[in-house]
Amino acid sequence: MTGFRGFAAFIVLVNHAGQFAGLDDLLVVHYGYFGVPCFFCLSGALFALLYFDRATTTRPFLGRYYTARFIRIFPVYWLVLAGYALTVAPVDWAALGWHAVMGHGFIAEYRNAINTPMWTLPVECAFYLVAPFLFVSMRRLRARFDPPSPATRSLSWAHAVSLFVFTVGLLGIGAAFRLINPNDDGWWKGTLFGRFAQFGLGVLTGLLLADVRSGTIRLHRAAGNVFMVAAIGLLYVQTQILDRFDAAGGLPTQSGAFYYAVKMSLAVPACLLILAAVCDSVWQRFLASRPLVYLGAISYALYLIQCASFGPVSELSSASARHFAGLGFNNWASAGMTMLVCVIVAMLVHHGFESPVQQWLRRKLGRSPSRQPGRQRTA
Repeated sequence: MTGFRGFAAFIVLVNHAGQFAGLDDLLVVHYGYFGVPCFFCLSGALFALLYFDRATTTRPFLGRYYTARFIRIFPVYWLVLAGYALTVAPVDWAALGWHAVMGHGFIAEYRNAINTPMWTLPVECAFYLVAPFLFVSMRRLRARFDPPSPATRSLSWAHAVSLFVFTVGLLGIGAAFRLINPNDDGWWKGTLFGRFAQFGLGVLTGLLLADVRSGTIRLHRAAGNVFMVAAIGLLYVQTQILDRFDAAGGLPTQSGAFYYAVKMSLAVPACLLILAAVCDSVWQRFLASRPLVYLGAISYALYLIQCASFGPVSELSSASARHFAGLGFNNWASAGMTMLVCVIVAMLVHHGFESPVQQWLRRKLGRSPSRQPGRQRTA
């Protein structure tokens, strides 16, 4: 799973560095946005694996759970915001304030004001906020209407109904809030109200993985490679459909819902790749490579740093690409050097601040609810 996180971080970095180096038409650059649903689905799957059976709405659990989320997310995040406040003039204090409390994702003018990739953080944090309540509701619904059978717990209509109800409910709440700012074109793409279905599909994938790992469901030896091929084929079809819309120069009103549905359905190949990651497959061996695992370990720092605004540098990736282009590097070399600069800076931030501060805070504030004797913490 760490290797999968590294893969998602890598294609997002390729997307940004390649665009800034003028390689927009290269397929691996153009389709780097696929990393976003990969991250959302991975969060849903991992949290289902870690918390589905143990989540409660009691104060002790929620206290440990939210403390763990705070330690994981906010220290290095606030470091980046502090760097912005200390080096950028003039400081947009309103944008900084909304970013500090994770509210920028809900306001169009602040969503991308400081660091473009940061729009995904309020979406992730909103899922973390509702996940325990979601899991408790799913368990209660199944216990009442569809008691778990000895064969499997993942293939349950009650789970699907729970996630559908949550999705519809969030869409309704999102539609009500959208009335406040009807001109926000990024509302559904940039908030949990429009993205929850991707997390929900990840949750179902995580429940299936739990049954696979326990041996309740046995997959054929070739299943991993089948999942991988199916994911690549489906992703190709989806991206071709999206390209046709983009080439048309806009979205016909009657086709907007279809375009949005295709965009959200990118979660399907993402989940297929997650399933392939736990099967004996070429994909699993690729994700187990040391470079991808390490990239997954520093992925959060890399995510925060690659487009951070510091001083005269508006964005690290674009500024690096311009610098190397000015030195005479061609587009490919410029993109490669830009990626290297971003990774090096992320390594320094991760090892010099993120990791030691997280370890210190865990000692001071207590253990994570996902930590058990003999079990490695993965979220």
